[in-house]
Amino acid sequence: VKGIEKGEYKLGINLSYENYLSIRINYSEDSFTQDFIEQLLAHFKKLILTVLNSPSQKVGELSFLTPEESKQLALWNETYHEYP
Repeated sequence: VKGIEKGEYKLGINLSYENYLSIRINYSEDSFTQDFIEQLLAHFKKLILTVLNSPSQKVGELSFLTPEESKQLALWNETYHEYP
């Protein structure tokens, strides 16, 4: 099925499969940076490869974060403090 959509969305993601998986992202440059979009694509790639390599893995166990991002998130969440 081929279609054409003309919308005014800040972010649009189109996944299609025709002999290979294709991801197309349309985005507003006023709302998102190219670095953010590239990071989003990297997350999609990691998630898809994880599903392909471990198809029986539960959805709740899937992660799209890189090891570096997981470490950074853990650092940000180190907020424990003793209170009197």
